[in-house]
Amino acid sequence: MTRPPKPDPLDDAALDALLKAAPKPQPSAALTARILRDAATHQPQTPAPVVPERGLFAALADVLGGWPTVGGLATATLAGLYIGFAQPDLLSPADTDFVFDLTEEDALSGLLPGDALFFEEG
Repeated sequence: MTRPPKPDPLDDAALDALLKAAPKPQPSAALTARILRDAATHQPQTPAPVVPERGLFAALADVLGGWPTVGGLATATLAGLYIGFAQPDLLSPADTDFVFDLTEEDALSGLLPGDALFFEEG
């Protein structure tokens, strides 16, 4: 087998000079427009993303500070409704008389057994 001959550097330089001197072809504007139009028809078309509509409660939750805040408000509301409807009787009528009768000077005397140690009599 014989080896192919090495390219002559003068031949490469001559070819480079010839290519630099040659005019560069530019496609016409009509050809470019047709190529781009044809390319656009072959591009895959993706539908626009569908953004779901936000409901009233979601918008209200964002205004209030998010769902944790809404959860706290709901808990407080339900606790208030329960306390309002249940009306616990924690104080007897005697206790309420004492609470509203604090205008007397000796209202605190007699509360604790052996309160004579803390208060002066008389």
